Amino acid sequence: MPRMRLAVGLVAVLSVCGCTGGPAPSTATQSATVAATSGTTSTGTSTGTSTGTSTGTPTGMPTGTSTGTPTGTPTVAPNVTPTATPTAKASAARDLAAFAAAARASDTRLRNTALIVDRAVQATTVAVDARTAQAVRDSKPTAVAAAIPAGMPPKLMRAVLLAYSDLLSRHRAMRGFWYAGTYPRDPLNVDSPMPCLANGSPAKARFPADLAAVVTLARATPPLKRVAATSQASAEVAVRLEDIWLSNAGCGTCGGFLATKLSTVVWNPATLGATTRTGTVDGIIFTAKFADGRWTAELNAC
Repeated sequence: MPRMRLAVGLVAVLSVCGCTGGPAPSTATQSATVAATSGTTSTGTSTGTSTGTSTGTPTGMPTGTSTGTPTGTPTVAPNVTPTATPTAKASAARDLAAFAAAARASDTRLRNTALIVDRAVQATTVAVDARTAQAVRDSKPTAVAAAIPAGMPPKLMRAVLLAYSDLLSRHRAMRGFWYAGTYPRDPLNVDSPMPCLANGSPAKARFPADLAAVVTLARATPPLKRVAATSQASAEVAVRLEDIWLSNAGCGTCGGFLATKLSTVVWNPATLGATTRTGTVDGIIFTAKFADGRWTAELNAC
């Protein structure tokens, strides 16, 4: 019986088993004090195909061909290196961060104090107890003034002082509640604390937008240059703050003044390093003195 040699072609199918759920692309993020930017993520996918064919098989013998990745076999996603996030542009936002935080805290305190004041108003009288009087006195935005930096450009300075004047106006509008006692509610009575309360309403309404303007301008302004505490720039802040204070608290006033424009400050000549400076602010004579590490100013008003 003749021998037959059968040439059998063997088809080898190679498959690679991958596992999904590997480390996901990561995103690097950096943030500045007031502004932040997000990074980007890149992804990649690799696919592979293996084929094999056998020939010369006798009639009736099966033949086979393997093409592509077997059905249902997952592919392996390569690890992706995070794309570096661009560094946020330097700005004055960091320099104004303390001011913005103090201003928000002051706004909250003033709102809470106003609720306490409202409860003191009765049908025909205003009954101010010791707790109410203390809350009103404590609502003075001292920390906000202390956080105002020197050396700001005029546009940013105006925005900052306007937001500060909003807070001071609201505080001084409650002047009639500084001391415990019973007062007439009738606004026509000279002893009534009611007329001044209305002076704080415009400031309260505009404060959120005014503070937002400060933040926006700070982000668009280059970082502030450091100035010495003894500098004229530092003395200027003290002079402007005193001007706003007197406009809201001096000469019989009780809030209502908003610093919508910068006052004109004119300095008299002085020797280098002088600790006493004089000049005028909108024509009003002032004297600024440096002591204990800071400037204080007095205006010859009223």
